[in-house]
Amino acid sequence: EIQSVYDTVNTFSIEHQDATHIRWSLIVGPKNSGNKPGNHNFLYLASNVKPIEDFQSAMFDILSYDMIGQYEMLYDALYLSLRNISGFLPYSGEKLLWPVWVGNVIDESIPPLQDFYVNWREKSNKVIIIFTDEPGQSFLIPESMIGKSYNTNDTITQSKLTMMLKSTENISVYTFTDPVCKDAWEPFTAITSGASYDLDMSPLDTSDKLQEIFNKEICY
Repeated sequence: EIQSVYDTVNTFSIEHQDATHIRWSLIVGPKNSGNKPGNHNFLYLASNVKPIEDFQSAMFDILSYDMIGQYEMLYDALYLSLRNISGFLPYSGEKLLWPVWVGNVIDESIPPLQDFYVNWREKSNKVIIIFTDEPGQSFLIPESMIGKSYNTNDTITQSKLTMMLKSTENISVYTFTDPVCKDAWEPFTAITSGASYDLDMSPLDTSDKLQEIFNKEICY
């Protein structure tokens, strides 16, 4: 499934490499720097609003880490991609942290959390496309909760992300997800006039849907 998404997106980017006015980003999670599933999981900002050549290079590099993670911090990834453009910011007065002190489960993100910002261009049309076969999960922890009994999935929730998206201008969210976890992601597509698709479509069907997204969102 991972290889299929990789091949489809990489091929699609090659087909659009002449659209030099488009800038591309890539956030991957979880990556795994250990030798066991679920060991040393981390979120990786591989390409940060770069020209197509940088994005393609990042696509090539991401497979250099093992994709055997178990702790999919993708609600956190969406939060981090929005936090510098949303009019609503949960925990605006409190520092959020990765629980790096808890066993060997979560490592610091790349880049570190304090530098993890997407460099959106001002007044740009913003499109987020999510590929996942997992429900939404969060592993960030408010600093005030360190040492206390705390469920990390209470930090970045669907309702908080919904409020962030509602207060963000010129943004659309599209998802390719497993049918069993659509409920975790479809609300974001609904409130941004995006769309939801099945992750298990054929590569050709996925490419067609990506082209539909570009035809709707991108000025050529």
